[in-house]
Amino acid sequence: KRRNHIRTVISVYDLHSAGQVVISFIRSVVCRKILVKKCRETFDRFYSPQERQHYYFNVKTGSVQWRKPYCLRKEELKP
Repeated sequence: KRRNHIRTVISVYDLHSAGQVVISFIRSVVCRKILVKKCRETFDRFYSPQERQHYYFNVKTGSVQWRKPYCLRKEELKP
């Protein structure tokens, strides 16, 4: 009955490799936060009444783009 239960199946990870997986995950979360912070410093969001949509201004290069920067993904810049 409990043969295929999750607690009875032996993990494929030993203690060292499990630790590496956890550390890798934590690093990816921290790096993602740093990337979003840098993206927020680089881009400003403005509204265009003629186009009725937001555009993104790159402060460092002075360029404008209509698509949201990929580094923001689901997060938004506040105007």
